[in-house]
Amino acid sequence: MPNNYRRSWIQRLTRGQVRNVQTMPIPVDVVKDFIPGELQTLLLVDSEGGRYSCELTAVGEARFMGLGWYEYARHNNLDEDDLLFLYFNDVPNVLYVQ
Repeated sequence: MPNNYRRSWIQRLTRGQVRNVQTMPIPVDVVKDFIPGELQTLLLVDSEGGRYSCELTAVGEARFMGLGWYEYARHNNLDEDDLLFLYFNDVPNVLYVQ
């Protein structure tokens, strides 16, 4: 569980996010609070310990996960409207997902 709930969010998945046509957004308040501007990749860690290296794309203050996110979605058979709990603990380049 996160040490700081300002570093966590719940995401309802869209069709595009599970079909590899949309990136996964990271909420702007989480980005402002915790993610260094120069960060270009992060490690997505699932509840079973699987690890996925994700490229980050910056658009203004927003950040989006791309390539590694798609691998995670495919591997975990995610579907539209699934809910995910995502959080950072103490390291801004490791994102946990349940």
